[in-house]
Amino acid sequence: MNYSNDTKLLSISQAAKKLSIRKATFLTYLEEGQIGYIKQGKRKKIPVSELVQFIQHNIVRNPSSHNSNLINLTPSKIKSSKKSNSITEEDLIIKKFKEGK
Repeated sequence: MNYSNDTKLLSISQAAKKLSIRKATFLTYLEEGQIGYIKQGKRKKIPVSELVQFIQHNIVRNPSSHNSNLINLTPSKIKSSKKSNSITEEDLIIKKFKEGK
């Protein structure tokens, strides 16, 4: 995995909140190696890119659904902690989804 200088690192609690799961469940994913982390002394920090990768690998789609309705959820960039006025691929995916309804 390629980490840039602006990779945002989250605490375990923050990362669990981002996935809307309990901290204990998140810790299980760490122990199983499903989500990677960076050690900073005794602490474990979770790169946002690891959460994105975890989500991408765990998306379940109905195989009988029509392929034209599927949306690629790969973000072109991860938002940094700084506010940005640029439109990300995630914003375009949401817009495309809303227009399809």
